[in-house]
Amino acid sequence: MKYKKEVILIDSAKIVSAKRLLSICLILVAIFLFGSKCKTYSNEIQITIFAAASLADLLNTFETEYESQNENIDLQISYGASNLLAQQIIKGAPANILIPAGTGPISVLNQKTNLNLQVYPFISNELVLVSHPDTQLNITNLSELANDGIKRFAIADPELAPAGEYSKIALKNSDMWDLLQPKLVLAPDVRATLTYVSSKNAEIGIVYSTDAMSKPDLKITKIPNDTYPKIEYPIILIDNKNQKNHTHQLIQYLLSDKTKSEIDKYGFKKIK
Repeated sequence: MKYKKEVILIDSAKIVSAKRLLSICLILVAIFLFGSKCKTYSNEIQITIFAAASLADLLNTFETEYESQNENIDLQISYGASNLLAQQIIKGAPANILIPAGTGPISVLNQKTNLNLQVYPFISNELVLVSHPDTQLNITNLSELANDGIKRFAIADPELAPAGEYSKIALKNSDMWDLLQPKLVLAPDVRATLTYVSSKNAEIGIVYSTDAMSKPDLKITKIPNDTYPKIEYPIILIDNKNQKNHTHQLIQYLLSDKTKSEIDKYGFKKIK
């Protein structure tokens, strides 16, 4: 009996020692993993981009692709009305890159800041009329916007978004601005304009052709290019103090031939 009891005690001691050893190993593994994770976070480079709302689909694609190829890069993209984004930068919002829908924000930033801006031509877009099929409107040109069936006409607010500025110019050049003013429904940006029409809160509106592509059920009518200025999206380097090489590498990627197929896919045209 004594022999058997002694054997049991030895086995119990071995089990206790094994448990302690396992616990120590788990602690060491946890410390290693935590340290590795901290190291990864400390090496992560964040690049902040402010971009026009009409670029959301395209840039989201580039964000996924670029981050997968550069594991230490974290792209933070904020979308909105271009003029509003420029005002946020003027007030001190941190941004490394601004990609507005038009060159207007460049002048605003040059006038109201001491930033050393670097500008790179990127892509272009066009204006179209969109209407919901339920309205049964058959508008083929801007002169037909005098139609009594139009009660609400949506455009982006010209004070906030270049899309609104271009829309206003196109309507003025077609002698439609004064007639449509009482019917105007102003949206904060071009994506909201598209939503107003697709949700039937407006019978018809003006958006970029690239935005209209996302709603294939809407009727689309091209607006003549000679009624408004060229719509160009420049890449504006705002601040590269902390991520100089990384920001330049991102810009070179966006300008490279690697992005052309996606740019074409979403309906934009690359500026050569």
